[in-house]
Amino acid sequence: MSSNIAFPSPVGGVPFPSDFAPSVLFAVLYGLLVPVMAYRVANKKSRTFLLVGSITFSIERIVLFSLRAVQAHSSSRRVSMGLTAYMQSTLGLGFIGVAQDITNLLRCLLVNTTLPMDHPDNPSSSSEAMAATSSGDQPKKRNLYRRLIDVTRLAFLISTIIGIVGNAHYNGVLNNASVSQMVMRLRYASSAVGLIATLFTVAIIVWAMTTIPRVRSGPASLLLLLCALMASPSFLDYLPNCSSAIYRLAVMYNTTTSLTSTSQGSLNTPAEKAEFYVFHMLNEWVALALVLGLNLKEIFNTGMFGDWRAIDETEAERLKRERKEQKKRDKEAQLNNTAV
Repeated sequence: MSSNIAFPSPVGGVPFPSDFAPSVLFAVLYGLLVPVMAYRVANKKSRTFLLVGSITFSIERIVLFSLRAVQAHSSSRRVSMGLTAYMQSTLGLGFIGVAQDITNLLRCLLVNTTLPMDHPDNPSSSSEAMAATSSGDQPKKRNLYRRLIDVTRLAFLISTIIGIVGNAHYNGVLNNASVSQMVMRLRYASSAVGLIATLFTVAIIVWAMTTIPRVRSGPASLLLLLCALMASPSFLDYLPNCSSAIYRLAVMYNTTTSLTSTSQGSLNTPAEKAEFYVFHMLNEWVALALVLGLNLKEIFNTGMFGDWRAIDETEAERLKRERKEQKKRDKEAQLNNTAV
């Protein structure tokens, strides 16, 4: 499908027969994560709501690459503007979703350093552990860390909204020059804000590792690795330009007059496709494999819901919760005695 208007080249290009093999490969790779997802959900020791975003994203990627495999051998579906707009939206928001999960883990890591030293080893959530009182409790710092993460979350939310609005209009770029320019600007804005937010997250992690004595270096280093996969200029210090966010910013200036063009800048050339699969898609899969493959609930002591409170509970709220929990324990003990 061609146009007289130069419009933003679709990131990843459109699937040609040569895209069939890598599309199937990535669909299989994400499919291999499904048993891991099921295990994380089924196992009480690793089950946490903080993985919902990553699990949903992984399933969506199976759908994405399955569609790309179908498009690879269908000339009509290859130029479908509806499918192209959908793929541009999900490709643009993928790394942002993973980065948001990283901030949730970072929040748990920071908040746990403000809890009393004698807090439970395995609280059902970090918020519940805050009810304990001790000289090691640091409510002011806890509030500061939460607000820092709130700022990061807000930035990712803004990036997500901009990306949705921009890519949702991609199916209109063929016939309207103003829409084409708007889509290009909004896509740049979304990726730029997402990159800035991720770098801000990196700055918080590095600051925490160097200034907060109780921050554990292992989990913090894992977060840095995940951020590197999503936004840093290098991966493990030896693969240049290996970054989902920076890759997008580097290629989105390209324009084309046809979805099926194979000229330089169309993002359909073999070299451009290779860069897409290696520097964009591979990063995301490795990040998700780490997130799902490791027991993050245990590593970050997240509990079931993570640190979900905006502020600490009041004394009255704490007493009410403890009474409710005691009633629940008494009821369970009574049922157990009855069963015996």
